[in-house]
Parts: sequence; structure tokens; C-alpha cells
Amino acid sequence: MTATENEDALLLRDLIAGDEWAFTELYRRRRGEIYRFAFAMTRSAALAQDVMQDVFLRLLEDAARFDPSKGTVRAWLLGCARHVVLDRLRAEGRCATEAPADDESIASCPAEDAVFQQQRLAQLHAAILSLPMEFREAVALCEIAELSYAECAAVLGCPIGTVRSRLHRARALLARRLADTVDGEAPLRRVNEVCG
Repeated sequence: MTATENEDALLLRDLIAGDEWAFTELYRRRRGEIYRFAFAMTRSAALAQDVMQDVFLRLLEDAARFDPSKGTVRAWLLGCARHVVLDRLRAEGRCATEAPADDESIASCPAEDAVFQQQRLAQLHAAILSLPMEFREAVALCEIAELSYAECAAVLGCPIGTVRSRLHRARALLARRLADTVDGEAPLRRVNEVCG
């Protein structure tokens, strides 16, 4: 367990004991990852914000249900986010690859050439959103949230080999869909690298 993961576990323990500062600190540390994951899965800033809030409300209600033998606090929170995203998409009756017209976060990306950056990021988001759900989850968890294969496997409830296979196939699909990049960059760049 890394120092950060250990600190998260200690904060969760303190939260369960009623320490409000522990909740605030966990929120500060992990909100960005939850938001980026939800945005990658939905391409909706509003929905990603709602998912993030739901995850932290669930944290307040269900913190005692965390089982450290199943993974890290970070992986557990992203697993909660995954369930909230899937529930929201089902409740809205949205197809897994149907994207709302919501580009708020694209406009907030710093750029040397703002128009080009926005177009590239929009293409990346559209390509990720067009992936089958199991591939999109692997990309969002491993590439955007930067979970290890083991953490991703725990979140998805599948073997590590399955995660590797899904990620490999997702990368191949993204490479084909993004093969027409203007600047010749590698087709798959992490969204958080593009946005800072």
C-alpha cells in the first residue's frame, strides 16, 4: 500500500469515527478523479458533477461498508462512481454510446491553440464514448483515473487478464478512430494530460 493509499484508509477510518475534516480531505483528494471518470463515461459535465456528488453522499452513508481486503479507498470510490454512472444512464434511458451536447469542460482546457485543442479533445471524448461500455470502463479507469490493472479488476469484478484484454482492444479501437490526428501524436492521450 502506498503512502497516499494508507492516508486515504486512515482518513476513511477517521470519517467513520465522525471526523468531518476527514470527509473534507477525502473529497479534496479524490473529487477530480471521480469527476474525470464520470465525464469520460458520459461526456456530460452536469452528469459528471451529479455523479461526483452522489459518490460522496454514498461515502457519508456507507463508509463503514468499505472492505480493505478488496482494494483501496480510491478504487472503491471509483467503483461507486461506476455504479452511479450506469444507474444514471439506465434511468435516463440513454444508449451507452449516446452523447449529450455538453462541452463545458472542453472550454475550460488551457491551450496554445484553443480551437485545435478543443477539437482534439472533443474527438477524443467522442471516440471514448463510442466504445462499447466494457472497453470504455477500462479506458476510464486505467487511463483517466490511472488505476492499476489489479485495482481496475477489483472495481469491475473481473480477472486482471480481462482488464488487460479490454484495454488492449479499446486502445486498438481508439487508434483506428483517431488515426487522422493532424499533428501525428499518439492517438490515445489521457484526457487529464490534455486538460492539465
